[in-house]
Amino acid sequence: MNCQCVNGGTCLTNGTCLCTNLYRGKFCQLNNPCIDYCRNNNTCSVICTDTSCNLPNCTCTNSYTGKQCETIVSGVCQSNPCIYGNCVTLTNESFQCECDFGFFGSRCELINSCLSNPCNQGTCIASSNCLDLRCSYSCLCPNGTTGQNCEIGGNPCLSTPCKNNGSCSLLSNTYSCQCILPYGGTNCDLIINVCTPNPCFNNGICVRSSNIKDGTYICNCQNGYVGTRCEYSK
Repeated sequence: MNCQCVNGGTCLTNGTCLCTNLYRGKFCQLNNPCIDYCRNNNTCSVICTDTSCNLPNCTCTNSYTGKQCETIVSGVCQSNPCIYGNCVTLTNESFQCECDFGFFGSRCELINSCLSNPCNQGTCIASSNCLDLRCSYSCLCPNGTTGQNCEIGGNPCLSTPCKNNGSCSLLSNTYSCQCILPYGGTNCDLIINVCTPNPCFNNGICVRSSNIKDGTYICNCQNGYVGTRCEYSK
């Protein structure tokens, strides 16, 4: 198996990468946004996919508040009543919560289900009908699309399925992604080996760049051959 982990990541037998604390992502190619983010020794958490990370979130102790736990609190904000937000003292006995992105409610305790953009090509409308802190939503679908999440019909390219700057083309009722090296796969979300199949002619040896994300390679030619791809005989 060809290991594609970078930045000191460890290749596991199931094909995944075990990243160091400094990196995240499918191939450990993303910087960990939690590094040095939360102040005053408070705890940082972040959700990452194979290709991107959300904004980090700080869990502050009772002594601190603020997006990065940078402010010492006192009075009514001492107990840190805003679950996912900052506490602002209005008077000695009242406060107001400024909620983090994706949360609302008097204590910033409710999760906006539209944050994950579930409506594909449509517009997500959050509801105040909430269960276990997560609120329901409805989708306003554009013309030609239906379904709970606007997933039926319409132009599938509008949901930008092709990652890493790949271009999307319509094919009847589906789509096709044209990927930019070194990315490949149905949605351009995989880093492929640019040396497979071997692009070098006349038994030349293909060597990938040490930075696998730039998609480049060089050909080491056998005796008697020259050229970028060993295509010419001396």
